[in-house]
Amino acid sequence: MLLKMRKFIILLAVGAVCSIKLLAQSSITVDDAGKHVGESVSVCGKVVGAKAGDRKSATQVNIGGGFSNTRVILTISPNDRKNFAYKPEAYLINKDVCVTGTLTNSSGRVEMVVTKDDQIQVREIEEADEYLPFNPLSKYFDWE
Repeated sequence: MLLKMRKFIILLAVGAVCSIKLLAQSSITVDDAGKHVGESVSVCGKVVGAKAGDRKSATQVNIGGGFSNTRVILTISPNDRKNFAYKPEAYLINKDVCVTGTLTNSSGRVEMVVTKDDQIQVREIEEADEYLPFNPLSKYFDWE
C-alpha cells in the first residue's frame, strides 16, 4: 500500500511540473519575437512565404512582414520533413498559424527550428481576427 502511494505521489508531482511548464509558454506576435530569443514560446502570425528544401537544404517558412521583411523564419531540416503529414511550403501559405518552439537568432534574423507538424497550429478565421486593428464586419453585425 505504501509503495502504491509513493508511486501515485511521484506521478502527481511529475504531472504538475509538466503542466506548469506547458502553461509557462507564452503566446506572442511575430512583432515581439525578437524580444524573446532563447525562450520557448508560441509565435502567432500569417505565413507570407516559403521555400521548399531538397535532400540537403532546409525548408523555410516565413511568418509576418513581407518576404524580404520576414519577422520569423521557421526552419525544417530535410530529416524532419518525414514528420509532416503535408508539404509545409505549400499547405501553410497565407494561413494564420501559431508555432511552438524555441526562438533563436540566426544571422540577425529570428528563427525557430520546427521538427514535427504538431508544433504548428493552423488558426481559424475567428481566432485570427484578434490581429486585425478593427473588425471590418462590425458595421454590418452586432456581435454582442
